[in-house]
Amino acid sequence: MEVSDISYFVIEDNSVMICTTGNRKYYSATSLDEIGKTLETEHFYRANRQFIINIKAIKNILIYGKNQLKIVIEPEPEENIIISKNKVSDFKKWLEQ
Repeated sequence: MEVSDISYFVIEDNSVMICTTGNRKYYSATSLDEIGKTLETEHFYRANRQFIINIKAIKNILIYGKNQLKIVIEPEPEENIIISKNKVSDFKKWLEQ
């Protein structure tokens, strides 16, 4: 598996699930924090406590609630990916890089 094939990382049942563009799933004992330190920040973003997403997986960005964003990625995870109002500005800067 190539890093570029990864759509997202998500915490699932106290482990990290890695989902690829082909919807293959792998599990890692490494924490999301540790994984985040090894990824290229121009391609991957820590959306919230549960998700790290690949910019290439983003299909749509929707306004959600008050000043939050809902990120739609492919393949679609079971949980919604929400960018908190505190991170919206940082997220937009990441998209524009």
